[in-house]
Amino acid sequence: MKRARAKIFGLAVTAFFGFFLHFLLLPSGGIPVAQAADRVLLKMGVTSATSGSFVGPAAFARVVSKYAPGIELLPLESGATYDNLYRMQENIFDMGVFFYDGVMECYNGWGMFKDKPWKKVRVIAQRTGAAVNVSIYVRKDSKIKGFADFINTKLKLCPGIPGSGADQFMRKAIQALGVKVNVVPMAYSDAQKALRERRLDGLMKSATSLETFDSSMYEVHLTNPLTIVGFTEQEAKKIASVHGQYSIRFFPKGANKVDPQAGDFWFYSPFSTYYGSTKIPEEIVYRMVKAAVSHSNELLAADSTCAKDPAGDLIKYLKEANFAKEHIAPVHAGTVRYLKEKGQEVPDYLIPPEYKK
Repeated sequence: MKRARAKIFGLAVTAFFGFFLHFLLLPSGGIPVAQAADRVLLKMGVTSATSGSFVGPAAFARVVSKYAPGIELLPLESGATYDNLYRMQENIFDMGVFFYDGVMECYNGWGMFKDKPWKKVRVIAQRTGAAVNVSIYVRKDSKIKGFADFINTKLKLCPGIPGSGADQFMRKAIQALGVKVNVVPMAYSDAQKALRERRLDGLMKSATSLETFDSSMYEVHLTNPLTIVGFTEQEAKKIASVHGQYSIRFFPKGANKVDPQAGDFWFYSPFSTYYGSTKIPEEIVYRMVKAAVSHSNELLAADSTCAKDPAGDLIKYLKEANFAKEHIAPVHAGTVRYLKEKGQEVPDYLIPPEYKK
């Protein structure tokens, strides 16, 4: 586990210094920016470098930079989903990663983007091979059995990094339920330390499998035993009735191998994607997607939760989600082109207006 954390830290340090090396050579505000006559640098916002979720996107960036002709993709630490979307609009990032419901909100002008829809946002590829599960980690020796135990109490619940998908979901869930919760957003590294030191009572964190804990939370668990809790069915239905862009699923007891006694609750279950905008040319995204799909074995070797078919799985999940078609953020033209060349069907409602056959 220490080796895994060291690997994540190393990737973050490399990205950090790489960014400043390129920054010295780049004009401000360009998307994408030519690093040399035939090379393009794209900056991709990810999440906290201490999160286990950083590894997959870092591997994606490495594969794209290695195999996509003329492209270098740089993974950078950020506040995750919503923070990435904001920075993309400000021309700080070219791409972002994580929850698709945040992309939908940005596209439609909902939530944090209320009345400010950004119709240029496009989804590029699938990040994980399965929907993400976001549970509440609590100390095993606490008396906390579910989200309800945080209502109208002094118990402190960290919803994640400010601007992350988990943070926004929790705030909307609290609003939908009409309750008061002592919410304390903070960086994951600080939250993990606070949970260890009993200054925090619960921490929302995503994992890519029901069977395991997030790797960073498992490290906490080794010295400070944890378990996971979530929402009741009634709470889940209420949240979904108010905020239809969210997927909330059931976590059966016994599914988690770290704590088989955990379960019988409902949890936030978004699917994780890579996204960009119309500012990135079709040809660039086409090369990126082709490289990622052709070398998905390298993605899976770095992170077993990565999608086996980043392009095809994206279409599969978007079709299965049953979102209202008029509200879906379209797939990037470069991804559509790749899929069409492979003979894969792309529904008309997922094809952006700028795509030309």
